[in-house]
Amino acid sequence: MFKKIQVACFSHIGKARKNNEDNYYLNGEYMPSDNKGSQTIKSTNPLSVDDKRWYFYAVFDGMGGGDYGEIASFRCAEATKSFFSNRSNVNLCDITPTLQNLCTIVNDTIFEEKQRLGVYQMGSTLVSAFVFAGKV
Repeated sequence: MFKKIQVACFSHIGKARKNNEDNYYLNGEYMPSDNKGSQTIKSTNPLSVDDKRWYFYAVFDGMGGGDYGEIASFRCAEATKSFFSNRSNVNLCDITPTLQNLCTIVNDTIFEEKQRLGVYQMGSTLVSAFVFAGKV
């Protein structure tokens, strides 16, 4: 078991695209949709395993083969912040339904955005970690 965990994130535009299609969720923060990557490394203070608070971290990678990957990853991050801003959405006794609900809401958000923009395909991956009481 770990004693402390520190989380950091950074995003680089890469060599193939003119826009950055990645985003993240770090303690309620995320990048704007028209970002060119991170300017600095964002990090948290080290968290102790004795910390009774919970934390959620995520990375969103807009699908470059589709349209508007940068919008998709941004809307994922935005929906995640909205979801976790309501602490009653989180069931610490069984986190699985919470994460399933989050994924459904994020997916619905992207689907609605795709329809609103009138595009054929649009998507983003979501990779995340939920940290609570020394467990991930």
